[in-house]
Amino acid sequence: MHRRRGFTLVELVAVMVILAILSVGATAAFFKGGQEHIQVCREMSVALRSLQNINMNEGATPQFFFKVIKSQDGNTYFGVCNKDSVSCKDATSDDHASWLTLASSSKVSITKTIDNKTVINFNSLGRLLDSQGQYIKSPKIEFKVKNNNGNDSCLVSINREGGISWQ
Repeated sequence: MHRRRGFTLVELVAVMVILAILSVGATAAFFKGGQEHIQVCREMSVALRSLQNINMNEGATPQFFFKVIKSQDGNTYFGVCNKDSVSCKDATSDDHASWLTLASSSKVSITKTIDNKTVINFNSLGRLLDSQGQYIKSPKIEFKVKNNNGNDSCLVSINREGGISWQ
């Protein structure tokens, strides 16, 4: 007589169905309404990391920078700009047409919690610079992204050595 080892197809399908039901419930919990601030933190972190990679590949004189502005329409925008673009040279400029990446939402607000600088870039080693190409003196720059409908918030941090994180 042979002894059976392993699982039958029915048992495997039953386990897969149970896992699928649990994953649908978990996904709904993670993506319920009012979580826009988390998405903005992710987008901001990705934009910063992309800018850092671009600037590191450009060498000594990076041509792109990151900025956060509060526009006249009341929304907070952030994006990556080309220094040669007239609208991107000034941190207070309200023209977003020349930005490479752009995010805004009336459901969230973005504030700087440590440093007043809104225009930054990175050198060829990935270290944090201001819009004039000078090293940032503060240990890090943080942007707090807050949900306008509640007290939820997350924090995007960039240390002067180039580390980018969000929580």
